[in-house]
Amino acid sequence: MTPINNYDTYNSGMAKSYEDKLFFMEYIKNDKSVNSIVDYGCADGTMIKRMSERLSTINYYGYDTDPKMVNLANTEYFTADTDWKGIIGCIKPEHTLLNCSSVIHEVYSYGTRGEIAQFWNRVKFTGFKYIAIRDFSVSKSINRQVSPNDYKNLFTNSTYEQTKRIMDFEQIWGPIAQNKNLIHYLMKYRYVDNWEREVRENYFPVYLEDLLNTLLSDDLYEIVYSNHYILPFTKSKIEKDFNITLTDNTHVQILLKKKGDK
Repeated sequence: MTPINNYDTYNSGMAKSYEDKLFFMEYIKNDKSVNSIVDYGCADGTMIKRMSERLSTINYYGYDTDPKMVNLANTEYFTADTDWKGIIGCIKPEHTLLNCSSVIHEVYSYGTRGEIAQFWNRVKFTGFKYIAIRDFSVSKSINRQVSPNDYKNLFTNSTYEQTKRIMDFEQIWGPIAQNKNLIHYLMKYRYVDNWEREVRENYFPVYLEDLLNTLLSDDLYEIVYSNHYILPFTKSKIEKDFNITLTDNTHVQILLKKKGDK
């Protein structure tokens, strides 16, 4: 795994879209049976701090595989651990929401096949009342050639350093003339400080259609809310920088509820 060069930049980048990531709070604030939230991949705990500002009566728990992140965490607001069993031992899943925000693509990027299977086993079979997911996600319809105008605009509006990073990207992911690759690059071109890590990270490991099948195939959960969309800030930034207008949705919000629970 390529290490994080700058933890401050990494965490501040993650923090920019917290309002978008907290979409599920509106749906659980009136469910008095929920007394705990587990944040899977809690990083430095900033998101849990934001959640606690919304719902101060909830008990918060953060899980992360990176000990450095857990050590950075401000545990005034929550319990943080690298031990999953330790976290689960503190809660009652039937009264808990599991939050998976920007974590699925990282599990696929850095996990082994066994670790990916373990992740989904934890998500689906622990028995959480709610599961909230917010991550990158594209539909299979993304697979087509880039339009000539978008291809031209990308290079016309790229600096020398950006062009070098496009070449870095193509060496790993293939031709930027493929629409999926172009959008993949446009999701990560701003993350220069941790470029060596970000360029290798797979933002789109699972198509939306396959993600939904994974979540629903065991018939344990039902969808309470879903939204497939483009982040407005990201769209406007790409238009400003490259004169390219995104039309393919790039992110998803999903809130699942365990079947049979009231």
